[in-house]
This record gives sequence, C-alpha cells and structure tokens, in this order.
Amino acid sequence: MYDIKEKFITSISSIIGIVVSLSFSVSIIYDWGFYSSLGLTFDTVAASLSDHFRSTLIWLPTLICSSLAVVANELLTQRIEQGLTEKEIIENSP
Repeated sequence: MYDIKEKFITSISSIIGIVVSLSFSVSIIYDWGFYSSLGLTFDTVAASLSDHFRSTLIWLPTLICSSLAVVANELLTQRIEQGLTEKEIIENSP
C-alpha cells in the first residue's frame, strides 16, 4: 500500500518539476522574442530571472485553464457526435 503512495508522490513531483522547468524555459523564449521584436536584447533590458519567473506565473494559469476548457469541449463534442459526421447527425436528427 505504501509502495503505491510512494510511486504516486514520486511521479507527481516529477511531473511538477518538468512543468516548472518547461514553463520557465518557454517564458524566457517568449520574453526573448518580445524584446527582439522591439529591437532590444537581454543586455539592454534590466530583467532578472525573477522577472521571467513572474511572467511565467502570469500566463501559466491562463494556459492551464484554456487547455482544460479545450479538452472539456473536445470530450463533450465527441460524446455528442459519437463518431458521426455532421451530415450523418443532420440526417438522423428528428
């Protein structure tokens, strides 16, 4: 019983670590693209790692909520359509 709990905790902590590192990397890439579109470099911008981490915390909840909404919509759509095309759904509807 403890073995299952330990595996669960280990896998959850690994997933959290991967999500944090990937989101931080994406945030730095996003900031780099934003600054380069303005014609700036990281040398000229007074930004630290805490600024990049803050921007991660700003956009990550929106991304997670949007992703969950898309998945929920897709699951609902699949449930309604049941593998039928739109034409088949229209033909079978009363």
